[in-house]
Amino acid sequence: MHPGSLIPKKFELVLENGGKVWADGHATKHLAEYAAGKAVDYTPEAVRLASQVQLKSLGDAVNMAVKNGLVYRNAIYVNNWELVFAPPKSAEQLPALYHALYKGKPNVKSN
Repeated sequence: MHPGSLIPKKFELVLENGGKVWADGHATKHLAEYAAGKAVDYTPEAVRLASQVQLKSLGDAVNMAVKNGLVYRNAIYVNNWELVFAPPKSAEQLPALYHALYKGKPNVKSN
């Protein structure tokens, strides 16, 4: 886990087509930063929920990117996510998601 969050540093993302992608710590770093930012103004329960929503959104974006065919080492923009994948380093490894940054509009708090 990233310190102070419930976001895993690295994990296998199982895709709708049955394939898998390795989510690297460099990609999940931005998810943990998002959670840390939420922790300033929101309850721990709200931060956990926001983290789950963001992980689901990332999974949806990766599934969409895979349907269009993975492009390696170039930024792909899907559903407000900036994604960068790397090819497997060997036959035993998975393609890696090494950059994942949500570029959507930030939530605005109303009074």
